[in-house]
Amino acid sequence: MALVVGAAEDVYPVVAFSKSQFSVRTRGANAIKTPMKKALQITEATYKQIMTNKGVPSRAAAKWEGLITLNNVAELSGREGTYPYIAFDVVGHPLQKNKLIPIPSDVATRIFPKLYEDASNNPSKYGLKLDDLDEGTRARHQARLDIFTWVPSNCAREDADGKSKPCVISPPLNQWAQCPTAQQIPNLGKEMAADAPAVASKKTAKATGKRKHSSIELPEGIEESNEKLPSMVSRVVTLDTKGAPYKIVEHNGIVMVTMFKSPQSVKGPSSSQQRLAPQAPVDEEDAMDEEEEEDGDEDDD
Repeated sequence: MALVVGAAEDVYPVVAFSKSQFSVRTRGANAIKTPMKKALQITEATYKQIMTNKGVPSRAAAKWEGLITLNNVAELSGREGTYPYIAFDVVGHPLQKNKLIPIPSDVATRIFPKLYEDASNNPSKYGLKLDDLDEGTRARHQARLDIFTWVPSNCAREDADGKSKPCVISPPLNQWAQCPTAQQIPNLGKEMAADAPAVASKKTAKATGKRKHSSIELPEGIEESNEKLPSMVSRVVTLDTKGAPYKIVEHNGIVMVTMFKSPQSVKGPSSSQQRLAPQAPVDEEDAMDEEEEEDGDEDDD
């Protein structure tokens, strides 16, 4: 499907879709069913809060509380139906206010009903003029309120089986104009994730001897320690039952069992060693690391 590239002076606002950005104003038409009043100004930290590491909106409704208002939400229309989008004026990034972000349906279904009910009962609290003498003013304000009656079934397309499936609007399907490269707005969420300190993998941590700190919040009075536990004598036994080998590590009342895919992958003591002599001391941390790596290898298969 051919895409029409929009003129630079007539591009904004835009929406991101796949790896491109598209203008909601195309060929003189306007895909905005209900425009927003104004983008909500927020800080970088708040913007990062509602974005995942891949720069896409989080589906956790709790992170959006207080950020969805009657002023910064617009409703776009396409062949699939209508869908709500939101905009933020991020401090230090003036272009972001021209980028419309699709509100995840999970978030909308949690927040919209409460906001609609409160605004309907207290229109003046939200600056709504539902009883204004001017008919045009009443209609515009009612339309802004009606956005919050949206449900996922308002935007859907048929799948391969002919069943209606909720979705977001597809700009290419609706032949929206593609935004010129020079006018595309940076993916701020993805940039923030790229600037964040990288977390070392388990294998890297083992190679460097460095381990990442736990992100779990500890109870008051409890401190995390990096002190290595002393080596203790453990008993390592290798079994082979019906061709399925296992390695059992018993330590301090805890038994760890690992199943191997072939006898060749088991490196354990001989049968005589198992019967006659205890094994060399096994460090608990090294044993658990070995178990984790072997489990990881099996998952990769």
